[in-house]
Amino acid sequence: MNESNEELTLQKKLLSPVTLVTLVTILIAISISAVVTYGKLVTAEEASQLENLVNSEAIKRATAIAQYIDDQQKQIELFASRSSFQTITQGASEGLIKTAMSSLKAAYPNALSMRLYSLDREELINVDSEPLSFTELDMINQAEKNISVGPEILNQGQSQFILIRPIVSTTTDSVSGTLLLALPSTELFKLITDTDKDEGHTELLRSSQPKPFSLFTTGIENSQPSADTKVDGSHWLVRFSPAPKLIQQTSVSSFPVVAIHLLLIILLMPAAFILLGQLDPKRKPKIQQLHADAARIRKGPQRNEMLDVKIAAEDTEVLDLQETEVHEATQSANEFERLPDTIFRSYDIRGIALDEITPKLAAKIGQAVASEVLAAGEDSMYVGRDGRTHSPELCEALIEGILSTGCNVLNLGIIPTPLMYFATCEFSDSNSGIIVTASHNAAQYNGFKMVVDGTTLAADQILQIKSRIQRGDFYQGDGEVTEQSVATEYIDRIFADIALAGDVKIVVDASNGATSKVAPQLFEELGCEVVPLFCEMDGNFPNHDPDPTREENLQALIAEVKRTEADLGVALDGDGDRLVIVTQTGQII
Repeated sequence: MNESNEELTLQKKLLSPVTLVTLVTILIAISISAVVTYGKLVTAEEASQLENLVNSEAIKRATAIAQYIDDQQKQIELFASRSSFQTITQGASEGLIKTAMSSLKAAYPNALSMRLYSLDREELINVDSEPLSFTELDMINQAEKNISVGPEILNQGQSQFILIRPIVSTTTDSVSGTLLLALPSTELFKLITDTDKDEGHTELLRSSQPKPFSLFTTGIENSQPSADTKVDGSHWLVRFSPAPKLIQQTSVSSFPVVAIHLLLIILLMPAAFILLGQLDPKRKPKIQQLHADAARIRKGPQRNEMLDVKIAAEDTEVLDLQETEVHEATQSANEFERLPDTIFRSYDIRGIALDEITPKLAAKIGQAVASEVLAAGEDSMYVGRDGRTHSPELCEALIEGILSTGCNVLNLGIIPTPLMYFATCEFSDSNSGIIVTASHNAAQYNGFKMVVDGTTLAADQILQIKSRIQRGDFYQGDGEVTEQSVATEYIDRIFADIALAGDVKIVVDASNGATSKVAPQLFEELGCEVVPLFCEMDGNFPNHDPDPTREENLQALIAEVKRTEADLGVALDGDGDRLVIVTQTGQII
């Protein structure tokens, strides 16, 4: 009887492997539940509150700026609508002009400059004005067409807040002139700096392609999520990201989640013992068998046990096949795990062609970039290449990779990089593209420049492409290729924007690169007399490396400018996104 009690006591203390596995499973299940619940109830709520708070702060700042703009626009409108200003733009006496100037000075005592123009660009009023900038000239052009023109900020010495209003005749309802004011930007920027800098980082940007550029920034820079809010009545937007002080306001207590799951552990553990019958003496034989099995498992299979297993010949073949397939799959998965960091650069992917930049890698880059394009909601992307000897092979592999994701390819052929950027900005087919090029590097290099949904990839975005390749995280599908040309539209657009102020003779050194055809054509369309130099495309770059920023690569151009008595020389790099000017005297600009 005593022996039986001892066995029973020992059995109560002993945990079988089944019980251990069950308890561990319960703990894991509760832990997973805790993590999921925490993510949904705490993390998600914190993220939602933070997003709402950041948006609210951005809107608050944008609203204050919009109100300031509206106040200033209303004040300048009062002057522009005065009959005296309409009279001046149509021809008036010196006395009326002086009176108008006095009223402007009284209304804007801190103004940096004041200008009043007639339609023929005669300057009727000029107070402390410097020569017109291109931005101000563009504002005048739009105002003369009676187009609503938002304010601009110019950083020429002292930061200037530029306002413009057309002078519209009340009788003919036509524009007779323009009133242009430049005020200090300090009052505008004060609306941003007066906010609590400890709350976060505020930036005022001007919307532009391919990405906005900064006009003013203040506060603590950080890597937290940001919110962009458009400023009404302008081309500007406010970007705000929160500081730790503000983030703390959105924290949510995790106590309810922890308490609930601790209670689950307390309730489920005893229940597990009871359900498994761990304390039931009648289960002794089964427990002993389980312990014996566990001991055998820990000891491992003996040789005679292995020999007792009979395997059919066809089963051996199947097993061999499975082992081979697993090994090959592992190799395939790991092939791009260790991509060299040196080729993933700040603004592009670039390295030694056919060594670091291989066709196989080009296909993977195509898959990764196309997957980013599809994830951004687009179904097509532009593809181009420069004239390097290995670009056709790499471009072909790149296109194959893109098509394998289901993304369509708009093939631009051999083009300079700016034409690819132009296509993504101007055409409705796609806002994404990639070009095979190593830019200004020597002939043995090649690489890729990328645009996804209007954004040129750089820094962390390029590392995201690397990460996709390493994870094998690609879309799957069947895309189609369409041939497309962009050069004619590019030249037409520039021709519509630019006019030469006389006859110009120019030497164009295309470095035997991708601009060899389009650059001379472009300057000829603009009315220049063009002397081509190294404008035969040759991916070996036989005359000099395609980097015009190095003085030794400009000597032939300088000599040709002097020989032909040209007005200037233009040197372009291998893909046409770098340009250097050479004067008649050989000065490098």
